Amino acid sequence: MKILLKKDVENLGKEGEIKEVKPGYARNFLIPKNLAIPSTLALEAKIQEQIKTKKAGKESEKQKLAEIAKKLNNAEIVFEAKVGKNQKLFGSITQNQIRAKIKEFYDIDLPKETKFRPKTIKKIGTSRVEIKLKTGIDTKVKVKVKTK
Repeated sequence: MKILLKKDVENLGKEGEIKEVKPGYARNFLIPKNLAIPSTLALEAKIQEQIKTKKAGKESEKQKLAEIAKKLNNAEIVFEAKVGKNQKLFGSITQNQIRAKIKEFYDIDLPKETKFRPKTIKKIGTSRVEIKLKTGIDTKVKVKVKTK
C-alpha cells in the first residue's frame, strides 16, 4: 500500500515522502496515529509539483547569492576607529559592523546564516575577510581600518 508521510517516521522516511508499506502497518499504526495518509495519483502529482517548485526556489536563491558574491568580490570597506598605544584598536571590528557597512554602501542584505572569517578584526590596516554566503558560494572583501 502506498502512503504519504505526514510526519517523520523513524526507520521509514521523512515528512512528505511517498512510501510503500504493508497494508496492515498503514491501517493499524500509521493512519490512526496521523503519521500518514493513503496515497492517490492526484496526491502524488501534487507532491511532485511541490517538489519541483521548491527546487526552482532553491535554484533562484542560489542564483541571487551568486550575484551578491560577484558584486562584493574584492569590494573595499573602510572603518575609522580609535587606537591606543602600539596601534591596537579599542575593541574590534565585528561581523555585524561589516554587515552594516555592506548594507550602507552596497545596499545588499546578507542572509543571517552568512559566515565571516575572521569574525573580528583587531588591528589597523587592510584585512581580507572571507564571506561564506552558502555552501560553495563565497567571496572576499577588503576591510581597511584606519585611525580617527
